[in-house]
Amino acid sequence: MPKSLMKRMKKKNKAVKISPKRSAEATSTPAVPEFSFFRPFEGLSRQILKRYSSRPDSSTRQMSSKTIEQNPSSLTQDASMRSGAACEDDMPSDMHLFWEEVKGIVPINESSPIFPKQPFSKKVVASLIHEHRQDMEVIHQLDAICKGVAMVNVSQTPEFVEGGGWNLNVNLARKLHKGKFSVQAYCDLHGLDVRTSLEVCEEFMKDALSHSRKCVAFIHGRGLSSKKEPVIKNMFLKWITNGPYRRFVLAYSSAPARDGGAGVTYVLLRQQPARRRRKT
Repeated sequence: MPKSLMKRMKKKNKAVKISPKRSAEATSTPAVPEFSFFRPFEGLSRQILKRYSSRPDSSTRQMSSKTIEQNPSSLTQDASMRSGAACEDDMPSDMHLFWEEVKGIVPINESSPIFPKQPFSKKVVASLIHEHRQDMEVIHQLDAICKGVAMVNVSQTPEFVEGGGWNLNVNLARKLHKGKFSVQAYCDLHGLDVRTSLEVCEEFMKDALSHSRKCVAFIHGRGLSSKKEPVIKNMFLKWITNGPYRRFVLAYSSAPARDGGAGVTYVLLRQQPARRRRKT
């Protein structure tokens, strides 16, 4: 190592050299200042002891201050037990609540008219059994309809229509509804307004009579998209009962569910118009 470099290093060491007193002060740990913490619950057990000992019925008199200081939780446990016992004593029993609810109720005597003096007669029992069977049949039918096993009986709905001309045969209308007559032509009125549907009905009826057709069907729909009542269906019923071809109508009835239900009406026609018999 060159002498010039050695001299420089010695000079640096002399400049960096620290006195032993200063080195001891630097290496020693700094003094930690004392902080005063806020302790709001300090001495709380003593305050609680004084407060409870001032009461004549307090059980904390028997507890010494030393035991409380050693185990402060004993005081809180004793207070919670005493409060729970007081709550249980104040709570009313179930029987007390029951008698409070039935207060003022007069018991029913056996001589009261509510109890029948004699058992039900055979007729009353038979009528009750019959009503129960009818109710069960209705429930079974509704269950089958909801499950899709059975179909809705259109004749038992408010949408069902049935009628005819003079001297209407009810059995004939029922056969028409059950589909006993084969339909020879269909008239579809879907998507038409009232005026156009009237024209289409008259042309269709004229063509059916000219071809000697006995049973025809008008598809007017149920009118579920109408705001209040079905428009086309009501128009058709007025036309079939009061229109120019009413004398050729023998009977009309809603179709069964398999052929459109209340949205289709079967019409049974006669070849010659009906005439009213004058009363003599």
